[in-house]
Amino acid sequence: MTHFTVLILVLFGTGLGVSYGNPNERILGGNETDIENYPYALQLFYMDQLECGGILVSERFALTAGHCIARKTVEYFLIRAGTTTLGEGGQTFTISQTTYHPQFNLSHNNYDAVVLLLSETVSVSTAKPIQLATDDSAIIEGGTILVAGWGWTILNTKNEFSTTLRVTDLTILGDEECKNSYDTPVITDAMFCGNYSGTKIRDFCFGDYGGPAVIDGILQGIISFGESCGDGYNGKVFVRISIIREWVLNIIQSID
Repeated sequence: MTHFTVLILVLFGTGLGVSYGNPNERILGGNETDIENYPYALQLFYMDQLECGGILVSERFALTAGHCIARKTVEYFLIRAGTTTLGEGGQTFTISQTTYHPQFNLSHNNYDAVVLLLSETVSVSTAKPIQLATDDSAIIEGGTILVAGWGWTILNTKNEFSTTLRVTDLTILGDEECKNSYDTPVITDAMFCGNYSGTKIRDFCFGDYGGPAVIDGILQGIISFGESCGDGYNGKVFVRISIIREWVLNIIQSID
């Protein structure tokens, strides 16, 4: 699913050596949806290919994962907002300015967040900012979080993106289970995890990183990284919005 009830469908490119196992077994569940249900979901293209998802947080600013932008030429990015269909419709923007979280660490994706100043104000009616979580009270072990995006839906030789926005739900993991699912201490207080429960595979993959993770219409996380799309073992990791909220708002207020 390339151009996203947590919003996640397809993630990749984390800088952590993501592996996928048997690609023929990777059909990453979820349902097609309409952008009007998730008007803050953005498509980030790099050199005409879907690179990541993004999140509209004001009429001039967006959020995405820091690793989506780092070490790339910003001028080659195109952001598309307000459309259900991958690469068509809505409104497009270039990036005028990037501001990485001061504690962003590309090696371990800690504080994996960057604020993007859009080249112009969002004017299309189908694109609307999302409210940022003020605390972690909704992130409850065993609860549900929604992820949305256009990332890979089938991991095969074609590496197929979704032409339509898709959404699925993940189950929130406890902090200890999240940390224990990785061999190295990469899970920090700025992160939380989800995974799918039951037998139906649901996951995010390449093209979904940087997209929204939502509970009750409030942005709780940014899709950050996860080993082995659809394996059901390792926790799928999000940046905690409540921890970076003030930083985001300060950037918006300083430029608006």
